[in-house]
Amino acid sequence: MDPRRGWLLAAAVPALGACAVAAVEPSLAPAADGVLLLAGLAAAATMWLVGARREQGWRGWRLIALSPLFPAVGALTAALVAPADPLDTVVLRWVPAVPGYALAIAGGLTLVEPARLRGRGPRAAVETALFGCAGLVATQLLLVGPAGRWLELAGAERVVLGAAVLVTTALMAAALVVLGVVEPRRQRTALLLLLGSVVLIGGRGLATSALLGGWAGGTAASRFLVVGGLVLGVLAVLADPGPGAPGNPRTGTSTRLGDVLPHLAMLVATALAAASGLLGREPSAVTVGGVVLCVVLATVHRWLTARAEQVMGARLRRSESWFRSLVQEGSDAVVILDHDLRVTWSSPALARILGPAADTLTGRHLLAEIHPDDVPALTASLPGRTPDPGADPAVSRGLQLLRLPDAEGGWHVLEAVVSDLRADLSVGAVVLHCRDVTDRQVRERVLHDVAYSDPMTGLPNRAGCEVALRQALGEPGPPVTLLVAAGLVALSRLE
Repeated sequence: MDPRRGWLLAAAVPALGACAVAAVEPSLAPAADGVLLLAGLAAAATMWLVGARREQGWRGWRLIALSPLFPAVGALTAALVAPADPLDTVVLRWVPAVPGYALAIAGGLTLVEPARLRGRGPRAAVETALFGCAGLVATQLLLVGPAGRWLELAGAERVVLGAAVLVTTALMAAALVVLGVVEPRRQRTALLLLLGSVVLIGGRGLATSALLGGWAGGTAASRFLVVGGLVLGVLAVLADPGPGAPGNPRTGTSTRLGDVLPHLAMLVATALAAASGLLGREPSAVTVGGVVLCVVLATVHRWLTARAEQVMGARLRRSESWFRSLVQEGSDAVVILDHDLRVTWSSPALARILGPAADTLTGRHLLAEIHPDDVPALTASLPGRTPDPGADPAVSRGLQLLRLPDAEGGWHVLEAVVSDLRADLSVGAVVLHCRDVTDRQVRERVLHDVAYSDPMTGLPNRAGCEVALRQALGEPGPPVTLLVAAGLVALSRLE
């Protein structure tokens, strides 16, 4: 466990204790509010300091760190002025807090890579609208309540409480957008940030509703929510690996949170409206309209997602067909090996090289099929059964020469490029790109014989003698003797 989290929990205990004392003894509420003010300042300082220690890409956390300062200014102003009218107290608290919520929204969006926010087309607008509608349904049920409650409020109270609902909705929608598009390794951080925002804004909204309605129990409960929201916000910054941190390798069970989250938001809004009706509270027109709009937007989102999947599927099929044609019609053969270096698949080009013998290679160990003289060199170049996790899967292991038998028993010389792609989960195999160089090897041997031997006798010519002499002098062993007799040159070693 990160020791900083232990210190965080230890620091949260006094704040929770102050909230509990204020709930039992209302006369100590100003002291509890002072403790909450210090807790907000401590949370802001922690997020700022943690973000400042990172190298780059942490400006979002600095903006988020500044956001708790504005509600603190509002709470301090309300405590110093101490107006008699609860509405004035609410106004003094909320007006300075609005810029802080705007900074929190901007900071949360900067935690996402710009490429993930751009180019998403109309789905992004539909998701944002859906999150806004769902957040509006949830917040107005929490802060305003049933339809009759809104009619009981005065005009100024409606304006203040409506502004609180809109600000809370905007913050929740932004947090949901971040959670839906953030990198997979930062989804836990985004989830903590979302929960912290919901709990914190819910607590402050509940305090506003309680002040306007004269509900002392709501004010006491709101303090616990504020402390919980601050703790979750600090946990989010501590859990954030950062934009450039290496994450765990992707697995096939990657959660498509961006596609599921809009429907979850619709279900939550519908469930809250249904629960309000079951409790005997008549839902307001905003609640009913918001739920209907959520269902419509969820339907549109699903249609856009299905259309995007169809377009992507068509592109993948065209790309797959293109690459299949490229592999099947190419002159170079592709051989796929499993983790035990057994042949699992070979392209048709190998059959054109080896004939029917290519079909017998499938399922057999490659080292058992090649020429025995090529086994040591190929064994040294082939990776072991377990791939190196630190190796770059895109780096090949150079050219290797190997000989494979054809159907008539002859040997074909193949020039192979070995690539270990087992660490790449989309491939998970060792890939050999092979080219038939048998004819080239024959031509090279003919050219070598012409250059270093006499065409009449087949004996080494002058160049061949020089090569043999250099090789003999360069090898360790007994002294070398050069015999020249009637144009015949011979090398021997004196034993």
